[in-house]
Amino acid sequence: MKVFVSWSGDKSKYIANSIKNWIPLVLQYAELFVSEKDISAGERWAISIAQELESSNFGIICLTPENVESQWILFEAGALSKSIIDGKVIPLLFGLEFSDLRGPLSQFQGQKADESGMLEIVKSINKISGERAKQETVELLVSKLWGELKGRLDKAPSDKSVKKSTRSKDDILEELVTLNRGLDARIKERDMYMYEAKYDFKDKNLFSSRKLLEEIVYTSNPVHMRDNFLILAGFVREVFPGLSELLIEAYRESSDIDPGKTLEAMKKVLRYMGVFSKTSAFGELSRDNKYLFDGVADVIKYLDNLSSKREMEFSKLHLNKNNNKNLLLLVIVERK
Repeated sequence: MKVFVSWSGDKSKYIANSIKNWIPLVLQYAELFVSEKDISAGERWAISIAQELESSNFGIICLTPENVESQWILFEAGALSKSIIDGKVIPLLFGLEFSDLRGPLSQFQGQKADESGMLEIVKSINKISGERAKQETVELLVSKLWGELKGRLDKAPSDKSVKKSTRSKDDILEELVTLNRGLDARIKERDMYMYEAKYDFKDKNLFSSRKLLEEIVYTSNPVHMRDNFLILAGFVREVFPGLSELLIEAYRESSDIDPGKTLEAMKKVLRYMGVFSKTSAFGELSRDNKYLFDGVADVIKYLDNLSSKREMEFSKLHLNKNNNKNLLLLVIVERK
């Protein structure tokens, strides 16, 4: 049973190595892989690491206040979800609250780095393993051995140069409202944008990755739309490296503040995908990879639709502001 542990930053690496040494004490059959290189390094996706990822059954993303908003964490989340069968990926939160997860990361069922959270992670690993241990044994071992891991985590290095970015209550409320507003409408529209059951994937990884595409739709917050570029970039980086690079470029060109830039970046990606779909290279793709490509295109079209609506609202807001300013100037002139 292989577990791929993702990290970014010194503190995150320390936590990754700590759980790498601790989890096998509870689940003797578990093999944890922790890269020696930061995921933001250029050589991160070396062949050897890609092979480890492909052979893994479970993924853990070590999140800290220093890396929770890192673009590479989003990229890695997408790559893990695409590569690991059934998408068994869990963010491990250290020094964070569940409310600190936003956008695409919020789709994953995270756990805190405490006794309860580690128990849930170990139970999840054990649940999908072919060498399953008895649950009472797992619970007893976690209870007995938790103190050892806690002692190590308490010694995790601190980074005073990075201040935790706490989300405002308004931001959290806005995301909750966005996720719930029109959910019924999204479910009805989903068939227009998502895979149909008739596709009958031969590749289990591609079949399970359908869940991630659906979750991107369900968790898309128009205010943080650009985050989806990175998780999709990680998602397609192996099969469509050119598209992955374009999605990263789209992230850099887009803006949460100016929805017009995000909208233009999405249309740029869609134009590229439209051109590529008419080439001979696309015709030579396997059936499953064509379905994967079409699924990603459908998701971007859906996000493009949401961005268009937000851009219109944004334009109306600025138009109203300008009208108010003109009205104020008119009043001042008349008074003079």
